[in-house]
Amino acid sequence: MYTTSSIKKLGTVLQQADLVSSTQVKIALREQAQFKNKRIGEILARRGWLKQETADFFAEQWPNLLSHRVRQPIGQYFKKAALLSDRRSK
Repeated sequence: MYTTSSIKKLGTVLQQADLVSSTQVKIALREQAQFKNKRIGEILARRGWLKQETADFFAEQWPNLLSHRVRQPIGQYFKKAALLSDRRSK
């Protein structure tokens, strides 16, 4: 299990991947403060700033992938994050 100090917050990861802006993250965090049951990825996706699958990938799978030595071609990760379709990867 990961602690919050050992992994980056989702907003930071998404910004570093250039998938959302710092302004978008700030807006989502303000909304999250009002609606504590909403995850930041849900808010970003609901606003149309990224796909829910992308938020889920970076929240749930990305931290595990960073700790594994076995790597796949980058296109496989892009597909899992809904950033690339099978049609576009050929």
